[in-house]
Amino acid sequence: MGRRLREDVGAVALALAVTAVLLRFFSPSWIAFRAWARVPELFSNGILVRRAVFVVRQIADPFVAIDDPLHRVVRWRVLVPLVGHYLHLPPMVVLALAHVGCVAVLAVIVRLGRAHGFTWSECALLAIVVGTASWFFVSTGWLGYYDSLLALGLVTVALVRRRWLVWLACLLTPWIDERFVLGFPLALVVRVLWDRPGSLRRWSIGEAVIPVALVAANVALRLSVAGSSGSPTLAQYWAGVDAHVPLWRFVFGAWEGLRVGWLVIAVAIGILVRQRPGDGIVLALGTIATLLAALVTANDLSRAATTVVPAVPLGWAVARTQTWWRRFYVGPLLAAATILLPAHHVVTTFTVPINDLWYETHLLLDPPPPFAPGPYLQEAQRAASQGDGNRAESLANVALRLAPEAAAYNVHGVILARQGRWQDALADFDRAITLDPSLAEAWMNRARSHAALGNAEAARSDARRVQAVAPDSPLAADAEALLRSLDG
Repeated sequence: MGRRLREDVGAVALALAVTAVLLRFFSPSWIAFRAWARVPELFSNGILVRRAVFVVRQIADPFVAIDDPLHRVVRWRVLVPLVGHYLHLPPMVVLALAHVGCVAVLAVIVRLGRAHGFTWSECALLAIVVGTASWFFVSTGWLGYYDSLLALGLVTVALVRRRWLVWLACLLTPWIDERFVLGFPLALVVRVLWDRPGSLRRWSIGEAVIPVALVAANVALRLSVAGSSGSPTLAQYWAGVDAHVPLWRFVFGAWEGLRVGWLVIAVAIGILVRQRPGDGIVLALGTIATLLAALVTANDLSRAATTVVPAVPLGWAVARTQTWWRRFYVGPLLAAATILLPAHHVVTTFTVPINDLWYETHLLLDPPPPFAPGPYLQEAQRAASQGDGNRAESLANVALRLAPEAAAYNVHGVILARQGRWQDALADFDRAITLDPSLAEAWMNRARSHAALGNAEAARSDARRVQAVAPDSPLAADAEALLRSLDG
């Protein structure tokens, strides 16, 4: 028991380490997450957060109708929102369950590798190859997408030995993502090839009957509720699938779905065809059929390959039996390649590149439009000069929520001052000066506010501070003029 616990803890620790490495090279767009959290009404339509809007609604009411045609598909993907709803979890915690799922998948992969004699370093290499795929990138980079839990369910069916866990995966995963049904047959094929039973009939009775029954029951139930409670009918779903997609985009999307993982599967098929032709042909046909079924039923092309994920660890287990695999360090080379090759999210009509952590951190520290507060402040000042105080204040508020900086508080205060709201403006100038004591404009504006409110001594003090902070700027002359006015 002690050894098993150590292996489990080690698997989780290694999965966490691999996850950290993958996030270093394939980072989420943190700036998009921050913008949505701070100004949701402005940034809710971004592709990286749009589904999260509806998942948050489901957390509040798991059976709410989804009115967005692009996201009505989540109407019956209610398991995760139900957990969040009945456990009273904050929405951000529920959204983060996709990230937890990434660690869980990699931990299961590592633990299975250890159970079959892999070294820790080889488990790490396998986890990197499995993890540098669409299911991981989407789960960490697109809020509200739980592809990691879909992958976890499929890997459980394919590789986990405990039957009750397999039954649980078949019972629950379709309520996370119905694509589980598409990947389920291939997962059973992988399980057969992994177990290599002496009697397929006896194996099917012991291992496959209950999972197949559970999945079939789910399919029947889902077909019966299709089109109800705001969910799309089958015809509506098919109408929403883009049928005019060039062939090269299907190929590109499929590659980006598993990336180097495809090479591992191809090598394994080649080995099996040579050693056990029946097994190799079954794996090849099952992989191709599963991928094609997923590609033609989805607009997210790279995500379609998630249904094939269980074939990657099987392929690795087959390939590592060859002497040339170790002699030429194929495992380390594949892991290095998948880290260094560029990655993309591929949808039918557009492609989103996945950047590394340093790039995304730079954007977070120096945001470009539309995430930068500067353009909103400029537009706010323009609106104020045209007499549109309400729009000016609204734009300045957006800038403040994006980045509560001294310059934003100063502009917001000026807009309030133009409306005669001197006391409110004074509070903004106070905050601006607290954040940046060297901002001469804020000192000057606060001096004018004090003067307007009849506090001459405070106005004199701030005006003198302007002369001290910016003695050679035009503001110093303004401060001198204000002092003369107060003295006069």
